Parts: sequence; C-alpha cells; structure tokens
Amino acid sequence: MTSKTRRIPGISPYNPHSSILSRSIYRNVADKRDRFHNDENPPDAGSAVEFLDRIEPLYDAGRYSAAMSKSGRTALPGSGQKMSRNYLFWFQLLRSDFDSTVSPRSADQVTEHIAGVMRDGMLPNERRIVDMLEQRLDERIPRPISDETFQFNKTLKATERYRLADQYFTADRTLPAAKRRASMSFVKRQIVWRGSQSLNASQALYFLELDLHRKSPIDLRKLEVRYHADCLPQYDVLPLIASRTARIAICIASVESVAKRSSLYRLDLVQAALVARKYNAFLAAQKTAIARKGRNPPKHLILKDYMRLI
Repeated sequence: MTSKTRRIPGISPYNPHSSILSRSIYRNVADKRDRFHNDENPPDAGSAVEFLDRIEPLYDAGRYSAAMSKSGRTALPGSGQKMSRNYLFWFQLLRSDFDSTVSPRSADQVTEHIAGVMRDGMLPNERRIVDMLEQRLDERIPRPISDETFQFNKTLKATERYRLADQYFTADRTLPAAKRRASMSFVKRQIVWRGSQSLNASQALYFLELDLHRKSPIDLRKLEVRYHADCLPQYDVLPLIASRTARIAICIASVESVAKRSSLYRLDLVQAALVARKYNAFLAAQKTAIARKGRNPPKHLILKDYMRLI
C-alpha cells in the first residue's frame, strides 16, 4: 500500500482525449489500482506495536486529562492542535525524555513535539540521534514504523484511536508476544480499513463498467483488443464477473505499458486475478445488501459481506 501509485496507461497527459472512455471515471480506477494488492501480506504487527509503545505518553496524557475534566471524555488526538493545557502538561510530564531540571516548554513547542510523534513516532531526543547518525553514515536509517501504520492511524477518530490504544495497553502482558500481536485490536481494525480501501477500488471499477454499458459493440471490441480481454482467464468460480463489460473493466485495471509512454500494453495476469476476485466479492456483497435494504444500501453493510468474501 505504500508503493508509489501506478497509473493505468491509456490516458496520456499529452493527448487526454484519445480514449473513448470517460476520463474522470478511468482516472479514478487508475488512482486506486494498487489497493487490489493491499492484502497480499498481513499488516505489520511489529510496526503497530512499535507505534503504540511510542504514543504511550499521549495515551497516558489522555487518561489523566479525562480524569481531571468534567466531561471525562477519553480521546487520543491526531495532533497537538486545540489540545487543553492539561493535556499538553501531562504529555510533557509523562514523556520518556522529561527533564525536571529544564524549564517547561511552551505550548507551541509541546504541540510540535506531539505532531512529530504522530508523524514518525519519535520524540525530539530520538529524532536528534537519528539525524546525527544519518549525517554520519550519509544514508537513511530504516524506520521501525511503516508508512501504512501512520496512514491508518490518521483515518481514526480521536475516541477510536484512544480505544484501540487502551485495548493494547490493558491486554494481558503475560501472554507470548505472538499471541498478543495476533489479538491486537489495532491490527484487526487495520485489516477492516484495508478492506474498505479495496472496496473503494472495486466500486470505482463498478462505475467504469456502468460507463462501458453505454458503449457501442464496435467500441467494446476496440477496448477488448486494446486491453487484451481475450487473454483473460474465464474464472469459472467467479460468476459475477463473467459479463463482457466486467471482463473489459478488469483488463483495464490490470494492464501495464510495455515501455514508457508506449501505446502498447500487456495484461498483468497476477493483477487481473486480484482484481477479478475482489470485484466479484464486491458485486456479490452489493447484491446481498440491495436485497436487504433496496437501492443505495449503506456502505458499511456492503463492507461487512465484502470482508467475509475476499
């Protein structure tokens, strides 16, 4: 998920009107095509553990701040902006680099330190050491926390962020590390987030297929030739993607250029298999949700069945 987005070839910035497809719908699929790969490997539980350990001062500050406020609301904000002075004070006091001999930092400084923790998991003292080592070694030191962990964390609401951290810090620490990681609510929620990401990609593909329904048989044949639809396997166990338009849409989401700026493409069969499986799961989940709730069912209902099917 953290790889650089790969554009679907066929929409050239130098000649954007050469395609018979809707440019905006096509581009939406292009921007999301990497999401079909996002469950090839499980989330990095080690990265999640490292992240949660490093935000423990924020978690503790949230508990103390809630205990001292009238509302009692426990939350773990994503930044230091608009935090109460109590929160900033407790965060400063609970940090691993707290030094009682140094004068208190300003609210702006503490806010910036919190932003740094949420950005890369490091407190200022750790960041100084890393910067010094990188200057000495003249190379970037690998970070212990993955970009995906930070991306997922940013999507969480403050109260949910606190709840997931609380479930981690209050878990039974006598269990083996492997069992604790396997049961982490943070990682389980991250799996659902990944599912919502690939569901959005499948939905973009669905809108592309709807656009294909309006094309003439001649245009559809041109697209089949351009995107090698004849090379796509039949996928007999995926009945919902057997239509002509569904197969063309899958191929459009699965081609790559044979060379930079080339108008010739090849079909990536590994990508096609991922797209076909998830698109079939999306169509099945959508069909079930429509049967229950009628047209335009809520997305969370589709996601529930989609997660079960992929």
